[in-house]
Amino acid sequence: MAGLSLGSWLLGRYVGKLKNLLQWYGFIEFGIGGSAYLISMLIPKIELLYPFLFSSFTGGTGGAQRPLFFTLTQFIFCFLLLLTPTVLMGATFPLVTHFLVSDERELGRKVGAFYAINTFGGAIGALISAYFLIPIFGISGTVKIAVWINGAIGLMILILSSVTANVAPYSLFPQNISKSQAPPLSPLLKKGVMASFALSGFFALAYEVLLTRLLTAVIGHSVYAF
Repeated sequence: MAGLSLGSWLLGRYVGKLKNLLQWYGFIEFGIGGSAYLISMLIPKIELLYPFLFSSFTGGTGGAQRPLFFTLTQFIFCFLLLLTPTVLMGATFPLVTHFLVSDERELGRKVGAFYAINTFGGAIGALISAYFLIPIFGISGTVKIAVWINGAIGLMILILSSVTANVAPYSLFPQNISKSQAPPLSPLLKKGVMASFALSGFFALAYEVLLTRLLTAVIGHSVYAF
């Protein structure tokens, strides 16, 4: 989630300056697949360090407290590994929304539809991977299938981008709209809305963690509960 938000924020600041949004989207899809494949090869090598790290963090004086540092080290490794593909995934959101929206009146409908389709696709991908692909092809085979799908999407988008190479990027605030048409918003109101968004996301993810813990009591500690 940190990577998704960081990628969306970083590219969202510059997406209005990009000329061929589909081309950027195609390259990012290649990056997502490539980084995911590299991660699948790096994880077994990093796991070889765990016995050494565990013995280092639990040995000597104060050993009862040091397993916390071992867990923290594992978290840092996982965080850094997942950062590249998740940042790239987050960067696709501003790219696609700016490409799809050509009128402010369509902003809510099209962005909402895109987000719904994207979330639905993510859920279907998780279900198919857990219950169908992994049992048949294994984890490494499933990763390769996902990488090939990402590559096919990137290639298809790059082909389509040649058609839109000369299309000017859409600006959310075009210059021909006068400032008087937009109602002024106080800085306090803006900060209040942003704070409510942050709290909403905070509690939504807190519910996910709590519900997962509740489901593990019935389903057991497995990926299926998640």
